[in-house]
Amino acid sequence: SQARLALARELGAEVHASADPAFADLAALDRAFDHVLTTAPTTALAPALRFLAYGGIQSFVGIGTGDGTISFDANDFHVRKLQLRASYSSPAIAFPAVLRLMRAGVIPARRLVSHILPLDRAPEAFALCRDRKDEAIKVVITP
Repeated sequence: SQARLALARELGAEVHASADPAFADLAALDRAFDHVLTTAPTTALAPALRFLAYGGIQSFVGIGTGDGTISFDANDFHVRKLQLRASYSSPAIAFPAVLRLMRAGVIPARRLVSHILPLDRAPEAFALCRDRKDEAIKVVITP
């Protein structure tokens, strides 16, 4: 959502988002990135490699759509010493680390939460996430 992207930029992320797997709107960028994060579909993986600097890392989060097959120039990949890393969200691993970073003030948790609703309003909280993506960043349901 635009609210999430705006907050990410405000917190220091450089965000270039595109729904087009060919990244046509990003082709004019006159720079290379140390790290590129891509999500499904898997067809976005190969085109995103061109945005990596020498030794750059492309992280792929999630399970892609389609047959999951990707194809890219292995010689270019090798010569530029690129890395492709697979990842997925693992609450058991990430959650304790996130809590430590929140307690230390590294992650500004209060700025990430856009709505707090009590448990008896849970249906409304889920509807916020579903229907009001432009304003709902993180919706918290309290007991």
